[in-house]
Amino acid sequence: MRTALRIIGLSCLLALGATCTSALAAAPLSFSLTDQNGATVTEKAFSGRYALVFFGYTHCPDICPTTLQELSVLADTLPDAMRRRLSMVFVTGDPQRDTPDVLKAYMSPFGDKIIGLSGPVEAVDALAWSLKAVVIRHGDGTGDYPVDHSTNYTLLRDGEIVAQIPNTLTTDEMVKRLGELMTP
Repeated sequence: MRTALRIIGLSCLLALGATCTSALAAAPLSFSLTDQNGATVTEKAFSGRYALVFFGYTHCPDICPTTLQELSVLADTLPDAMRRRLSMVFVTGDPQRDTPDVLKAYMSPFGDKIIGLSGPVEAVDALAWSLKAVVIRHGDGTGDYPVDHSTNYTLLRDGEIVAQIPNTLTTDEMVKRLGELMTP
């Protein structure tokens, strides 16, 4: 039943297509996860800031490494004023395998521009649900298995959803779109 609901949710998100606005917001976020350096990170870490959030996992064969590379390039491309107000966040949808140490090794080629978050399955699932993201694990935390996940970015401001942005935009299109959404 839970998987069926997530698939329906994924279908709805995919049907939304382009960019969805703050009508998606439900309630301010509340979470406590662990970053790739072992530090506890809560929603308060992004207070007064924007956060661009992406769900994925380290065993992902294609979308996740490509997206992290694109985020790294985006971070280098953003104007300084935007970069200072934006955190880029990769949340694992597979926290049973993606411990902070695994995240740290996986994310090291992308520099220190992106925060990687992991934590208890329940906490990751609650955050995904709050952000209207879909995460479906096809395994029990052992062995090799895929994890279906949303591919959109979620832009937050002070813990509230500003927009869902498709990850199909070019770097220049992302800079433009973020500039439109990140009002002073």
